[in-house]
Amino acid sequence: MAARLTPRLRSACNLLEGSSSLVQYELSETAYATACAGEHPFTTEFLPVLAAMLAPFQYALTPSLSRSLLLKVATYMAKQLEPRIRRKRFNLLGALQWESDARSLTTFFVARAGASARDRFSRINTLASLLSCQTISEAEEMFKSGGGAALTKEDFSAILKLRVDF
Repeated sequence: MAARLTPRLRSACNLLEGSSSLVQYELSETAYATACAGEHPFTTEFLPVLAAMLAPFQYALTPSLSRSLLLKVATYMAKQLEPRIRRKRFNLLGALQWESDARSLTTFFVARAGASARDRFSRINTLASLLSCQTISEAEEMFKSGGGAALTKEDFSAILKLRVDF
């Protein structure tokens, strides 16, 4: 069943692709204020598409089968989103927005599949936390203190290079 969803999930992830995608993370103060008001494409376009895709399965399957499917989808989404996010460019405001979007995605799956869904997004959330650091030294401190445990040193360096203002 999860295999049948794969093409549709991949298509939904494409909302994040390219410089002309709906979801951008180099934000002006005005764009950030709009996003904070709940009008960011990730929450207004991406999450509703995901919810619409998964809703029929949630209602048609037993709770345990639905949970199992949702956990597989969460794993798939995390694997699909990380490389797409790594192709984005971020400023501080965009990084803060991505951190909010990553939390929204995690909450989306936790609400539907339970707390174990949170583990599927640990790398995504770590990436978001590092990107949202105000300075490189703050990010280094976070990484050294174990906040980036899911990442290698190479991952850490690559993530910081996504920030246009570092």
